[in-house]
Amino acid sequence: MNANSRKQSESGTSPIAPEVAEQVPIGRVFACVLTYNRKETALICLRALLEQTWPVDEILVLDNGSTDGTKEFLAQAGFLARANLTFLRIDNNQGPAGGFAALFEYAFSRGCAWVWAMDDDVIPEPSALDELMRSYSSNFSSPEKIGFLVSRVFTPDGQPNNVPDVDNRQEGFAPPRWAEFLSKGMVRVRFSTFNSILIPRSTIERWGFPSADFFYGGEDIDYTLRITREAPGYLVGRSCATHLRAVSGNFHILAETEPSRIPFYFYFYRNQLYLRRVYQGRYDLVRFIVVGLHDALRAVRRGKIGRKMAATMLRGLIAGLFFYPVRAAPLETARKVPV
Repeated sequence: MNANSRKQSESGTSPIAPEVAEQVPIGRVFACVLTYNRKETALICLRALLEQTWPVDEILVLDNGSTDGTKEFLAQAGFLARANLTFLRIDNNQGPAGGFAALFEYAFSRGCAWVWAMDDDVIPEPSALDELMRSYSSNFSSPEKIGFLVSRVFTPDGQPNNVPDVDNRQEGFAPPRWAEFLSKGMVRVRFSTFNSILIPRSTIERWGFPSADFFYGGEDIDYTLRITREAPGYLVGRSCATHLRAVSGNFHILAETEPSRIPFYFYFYRNQLYLRRVYQGRYDLVRFIVVGLHDALRAVRRGKIGRKMAATMLRGLIAGLFFYPVRAAPLETARKVPV
């Protein structure tokens, strides 16, 4: 670390180019990583965070009840001795929703200006954070002007992954604004996953934390959909990350090869039906139910394991009709921590 970088690090701000610093105050960036029983990929993710050309100020790792010795593995690799890395642990797995909710709240309480969130199998390219921050500083006068920025994500074989929907909504007779920053390499999107997503503190102050009630899947879609009702979110084309998923392609119960994972699809169908019920039209809701019922009939023909799949789908669809997740309220002034 050179003298200039050391001085900036000690002052609690990220090293940035002078011309960027003069435009917009940046503040402290916290990289938040959720891990569960993937110690090897977690190590790769952390190495990638430490290699960023725009250095993060702090790294928060939340172990969501791992049983594979994640803490000891990272300690042996020397990561837990780093001054800017904090290791947190929840003994009982709270699901991705509970894990991210806890990470956001802890980062907020520590005075972050930005949360850069991801799963442990997301490997950002060295320039990923740099491109996100420069896209913000070059195009916006304050964090309040955006809801979030997110990287382009690919599978290891180069296929697009976790692709967000383009925001095609119209305001009155005005055309959709999805391409307003297209020349700058940014596309306005409706929602995003929590895989290399950059969220300003002002967004958390306004919309609170993700809801832990989703447990497994959908908390990120719900959170970002709530945000984009009032504030824009953007996919930054020059910011890239690789998602080391165990299974490529669409997430679908009929493609599941691990019987122990079938119960998790209850949350998928429950949460997806809720999202369609709240954020989409009646056509999308009815179509999801019809497709789910059709898939359940297909599953029954597979014998015992198929009947288990069908029962899981039906329970999830029924639960989705009555699911009302508790959302963390927007944070009042009394809870704000100086940045």
